[in-house]
Amino acid sequence: MQRIPSDLNLLVALEALLQERTVTRAAARLHMSQPAMSNVLARMRRAYGDPLFIRVGACMEPTPFALALAEPVAQALDILREGVERVTGFDPARSKRKFTLLMPDMGVAIVLPRLLLHLSQVAPDVALDVPQVQLADHAAQLQDGRADLAMQGQTHAFQQRFYRRRLWRHDWMCIARQDHPLLRDGMDLDAYTACKHVRVHSGAVEMAAIDDTLKKLGRERRVALEISSWLGLEALVSQTDCVGTVSRTLATHWQAVAGLQVHPLPFDVPPTSVYLFWHERFHHDPGNTWLRGVIADLFSRPEAA
Repeated sequence: MQRIPSDLNLLVALEALLQERTVTRAAARLHMSQPAMSNVLARMRRAYGDPLFIRVGACMEPTPFALALAEPVAQALDILREGVERVTGFDPARSKRKFTLLMPDMGVAIVLPRLLLHLSQVAPDVALDVPQVQLADHAAQLQDGRADLAMQGQTHAFQQRFYRRRLWRHDWMCIARQDHPLLRDGMDLDAYTACKHVRVHSGAVEMAAIDDTLKKLGRERRVALEISSWLGLEALVSQTDCVGTVSRTLATHWQAVAGLQVHPLPFDVPPTSVYLFWHERFHHDPGNTWLRGVIADLFSRPEAA
């Protein structure tokens, strides 16, 4: 039987390397120096008699042996962490845990400022990591433990072994600069389709519903620019004659901070729900449970929409 390392920190380091795929990021995650992490990797290689990771370009790709260890190591460490926190309790005021949250980039503008302010008051040493991950990959990252929570509006990828909680519902609005020449008399369907539009390819199915609804009305948007991120859309709209279609949440935010004019869409589009998702492996994790409660308290009220 393969010997289990007597130092369980080796398994923690292995988990970090499997998830981060670089020595530098794994070291930062565990608050270690890069040379120290390299030394830990050398110890693991000796302990297991396997290279574990092979450099491919800028990343460290796991060997088949390391990949075979990924799931049992993650499960074992989850059990240990949960057991420790059940005995000692999760104390947000003292915790230095880093949580990984997945969300569309519009959440960076809407969710993170309010969440970070709250954490600074009740959990000053808790850290957040919000990587750029395609919406379609959220479920996989929750399942393999690379992320703790995901926030988005699509539910089809989160089936068995996932939990979810609805946070809010929002409808859709059109944003434009204050002195837009085509909107002096307000916005109707003719004005909406006459304007040049910036369309965001966010991966959100509800954005396709807007164009589908217009098509049924025999209309279409004049798309002058297509971008892949919501961030920066307000700058494009405020400095050009282009308009944008965004959630009410984002429209209200940009109206306040960028002075944009905001109009309801002149046609009916079903409102969109935003959910918080997590995998069953973290359902009873005290830290995860605490953060879910914080997010629900902050964002699941009507005024959060």
